[in-house]
Amino acid sequence: GSIETVFDQGGHLRHIAADEERGRLYVSDMAKGRVFVHDIASGETRTLLRTESHPNTIVLSPDKRILFISCRGRNNPRSYHLPGPELGVVMIVDALEGRVLDVILGGNQPTGLDLSPDGRMLASSDFLDHRISVYAIPPTEELLKSDGGRRSVYKKEMAKSEW
Repeated sequence: GSIETVFDQGGHLRHIAADEERGRLYVSDMAKGRVFVHDIASGETRTLLRTESHPNTIVLSPDKRILFISCRGRNNPRSYHLPGPELGVVMIVDALEGRVLDVILGGNQPTGLDLSPDGRMLASSDFLDHRISVYAIPPTEELLKSDGGRRSVYKKEMAKSEW
């Protein structure tokens, strides 16, 4: 078969999550700090939202309405294998509008994400803390009605005082 380039944004594309019903691909870009959404039928790609530093793994809820984005946070200037100046986060986003619904403060470089088949439990692994955290996730309807959860306070909590 042939190989086709779907899109090339010139960054460091990291992960893809597919919404087959709507014909969309969500793509995280670690270099640009963005998640793109690509419409398969039209071939158009646009920025869904700007994220925190180093968006990594992404996962869609079973109903394809909520997008979970693991953002590692800024790297240590010496090496990304060392803890950096801020904690990472898991952003919870309206996949259709790009609106941040809530934010979970992670540890040192949260990377892996997995969602239970019913969408009620989210697991996140920390690259440098060597732990897996599990969170209960409210139903989509509750998330969509929220006014941003911890969105207004999490940035202050990301910065590490020892930096």
